[in-house]
Amino acid sequence: MMVLGAVLSGFLFASMISFADSLTLRVLHIWFSRERKKIFNKWQTLFAGRSRCDVCRYPIRPLHIIPIFGFFLAGGKCSNCATPIPLRHPILEIIFFFYGGILFLLVPPTEVVAVACALPALAVLAVIDFRYYLIPDATLAWLLVLALVEMFLLRGDVFALERGRLLQPIALLDLTVPVSWFLVFHLIRILSGGRLGFADATLVLALGIGLGHRAALLLPTLAALLAIMVHGFRRLQAEKSMFGSGKIAFGPYLAVAALLLRLWP
Repeated sequence: MMVLGAVLSGFLFASMISFADSLTLRVLHIWFSRERKKIFNKWQTLFAGRSRCDVCRYPIRPLHIIPIFGFFLAGGKCSNCATPIPLRHPILEIIFFFYGGILFLLVPPTEVVAVACALPALAVLAVIDFRYYLIPDATLAWLLVLALVEMFLLRGDVFALERGRLLQPIALLDLTVPVSWFLVFHLIRILSGGRLGFADATLVLALGIGLGHRAALLLPTLAALLAIMVHGFRRLQAEKSMFGSGKIAFGPYLAVAALLLRLWP
């Protein structure tokens, strides 16, 4: 039964990352392309219609949308224009298939569902922030709503009115740690002259509430270590540093760190 649940969870995450990839491309087209001013009803356009080939815009066949297997059923190319499908699609789907399966074995099913629902927003904000140093407000709002729902409705044992307290001590910690990081990030934002934005602080708050106080303590540190590793690798490759403009795209590293910390039961 556990194996079946892990497989189903894996396919759920593979499906969500496939949806997240398509959603990210649509966001880039609707809000950041040259044609953005010609697109009306942006939110309706974002979620309406079938997935299409990036080159010829031909609708993708339903069988070719199946996570992991769809790439091979399509022969690795568009059925209409024969343009090769980017390898990132099957690679990401396979990675998150295993991620979803492992997560199911480590945490309660409610947390698995919460992380799966947060995955598209994490993917969109990671790409947008890395490219444009901008975290969309809609992704922050969705992550914050999910975090509050997970804490107050899914985690359990939060309220303690019968003991003369509003919240249990652990629930207070689950709020205190993210709020503390939120304030620390604002202080860093002021001292750094705006290199970290308000959205970064809000993202730490939302992700921290969802993670709980133990993992939230490590969230910014792990994200900073990931950023240092990537920055050092790019310096070794003699490329232009991502920090050369004076801004830090910290959102992607917070997103990856949050996903990794979810594997810590």
